[in-house]
Amino acid sequence: MRKTRLRKGSHCDRILNFLKDGNTLTSWECIDNLRINNLPQRIAELEQKGYIIIRKTEYDDNNTAHTRYSYEEEDNE
Repeated sequence: MRKTRLRKGSHCDRILNFLKDGNTLTSWECIDNLRINNLPQRIAELEQKGYIIIRKTEYDDNNTAHTRYSYEEEDNE
């Protein structure tokens, strides 16, 4: 799938660059590190634009589920 370019400095651009640097994000980490709310919606937008985002469900000490997102490079990038 061909990727759509992102507007430089947009929330999606900032999240993608953070993930491309080898970092992972949860919604709370995104708010804390990037000051961006609604990470799941931004991830959906990135996927619609052709980027491959990996989801991993994690559980905290209270057995509350959280999704951790990471970026997967395609072979032709």
